[in-house]
Formats: sequence, structure tokens, C-alpha cells
Amino acid sequence: MEKTTKPIMEGGILAGIAIVMAMLGVYLPLLGIAFIYTWSVPLIVLAVRHDFKWSVLTAVVITILTALLLSPLTALSLMLIYGILGIAIGQCIRLNFTPIKTVIISSIVSILSLTLYLSLSFMLTNINPIDEQEKFISQVSTVAVQVYTEANVPTEKIAEITEATTKMASDVKMLFPLIIICFGFLSVWLNYKVAGLVLNRLGTFVEPIPSFSNWRFSTLALYIYAFALVGLYWGTTREIYLLKQLSYNIQQLANIIMLLQGLSLCYYLAKKYNLSKMVWSIILILIFLNGFMIQTVAIAGAFDMIIDYRKRINNT
Repeated sequence: MEKTTKPIMEGGILAGIAIVMAMLGVYLPLLGIAFIYTWSVPLIVLAVRHDFKWSVLTAVVITILTALLLSPLTALSLMLIYGILGIAIGQCIRLNFTPIKTVIISSIVSILSLTLYLSLSFMLTNINPIDEQEKFISQVSTVAVQVYTEANVPTEKIAEITEATTKMASDVKMLFPLIIICFGFLSVWLNYKVAGLVLNRLGTFVEPIPSFSNWRFSTLALYIYAFALVGLYWGTTREIYLLKQLSYNIQQLANIIMLLQGLSLCYYLAKKYNLSKMVWSIILILIFLNGFMIQTVAIAGAFDMIIDYRKRINNT
């Protein structure tokens, strides 16, 4: 009896928390974003403390109540984007998977569930999210041009801004698969971190994700980058749009991996030489404000994959 009562009670409490988070996410303009992005946490906690069956049953209850209190579309979107993700992360932690394995598996689940949500959303509403993003950027560009024109900004500058925003809209359309991948990874990372804090407070130890200064990626990323460049060349010269888009996304993903490796090396050096968090924050801002610095850090990350500077520094 106790084995059944405890998960029902905790499931009811966590379901209530999830519904309140959904309502706050909908009705609070800015702060609500935090509640939406961490909406997986109650289901992660339930999946870890009990089993798969209880987390799925609770997810169904949450979906029904959210549909009644808010709207069916809101309930569907939350469950597909964050609910399934929460169950996946919780099950991985419950099965004692390593943090890296949990992040990889959960990221794949997140990407698939987000793709499913976008597909269903398009079928039900006939709204293409890629076109909507393109329209949004175009509207922002139009407003910016009006503001700059009223401020008597030179025509050449306005033309540069218009060209930049047009390229941005084109890049968003081209890199939409990569955006989904990055969103999936960030969702997993954020919810894993928050759920870990909650579960540790509740007495359930969750192994933390390795410190950013210890992150290392496989040299496979470099080979993938090289093959992506070849695919990008073929896709461009032979006008094969699908190959071009696929190669461009893979190339940029490899670029992000190299940049993360480079930033991880920089953070390792910052910790080694006892730089304050303020100094490290200033360095980060300077890196991201300068395209040349970003490329330099990415190249340093590529060399670090091959040479492993941290190992060499520790051996000296």
C-alpha cells in the first residue's frame, strides 16, 4: 500500500508544480521563460525517485489538466518539447547512466520530440516555423531601417544593415536543423543541472556534468568538418540544395564543437592562473564581440583536440 501511496502523493504534488509553472510561463512576460525552459524538472524528479510508469501516468494527468486550464495546444507543446525530455533524463539518471551518456541520449530524444512537435504544429495550424522566423527578421529589419532613416543615418550604412539582416534571415532558414540541435542540447543541459540541484536537496545524489574546464571532444569533429567542406563545395557547385544545407549545418556544428573546446581550454587556463570570475567574464565578452577572436579560439580548440594542451601543461 505504501509503495503505491508514496508515488501517487509525490506525483500529485509534482503535477501541481508543473501546472503552476506552465501557468506562470504563459502569464508572466519575461520571468515566465525560466519556468517554461525548466518545465521538465518535476517529471525528472518523479522519474528518478519512482519508475517509468509513474512518470508517464503523471505526464498524462499534467497534459489533461493543462489542456483544461490553459489550452490543448499549450499542453501538447509543453509535453512534446519538455515532458518527454523530462521522462528521458529521469530514466537515464535512474538507470545510473553517466552524465555524458545521459546528455547524449536525452539530446537525441529532445531533438526528435521537438521535430515531432514542429511537424504536428505545421499540420494542425499550417504555419511554417521557418517562414515565421524569416518574416520576423524581415519585420525587425524594416523597423530598424525606419528608425535609422529618421535618425539621418547615411544611406550606405542603411544598405549594409539591410544586407546583413537579409543574410541573417537566409542563414536562419539554412541553419534551422542546427538551431533545433542546439536547442535540444541546451534544454538537456539546463534541466539536468536544475534537476540535479533539486534531487540533491531531496537526498538523491545525481552525478554532476563535468566542469567546463575539463570538457574534451573527439578529433572526429575535425574529420566531420573536413567532409562537410567537401559536401558544401559539391552542393554549391552542382546546385544540390539539400546537400548544401546538410553540409553547411554539419560544418557549423563542428565549428561550435571546436569553439567549445577552445573556450574550455581558456577556462582551464583561467582557473589554473586564478583569474577572477569578473576577469573571465570580460574575456568572454571580448571574445564574442569580435569575429576574429571567435575564429582564433575555435582554431585553438581544433589544435587542442589533437595536441591536448592541458595534458602537456599538467606534465610540466
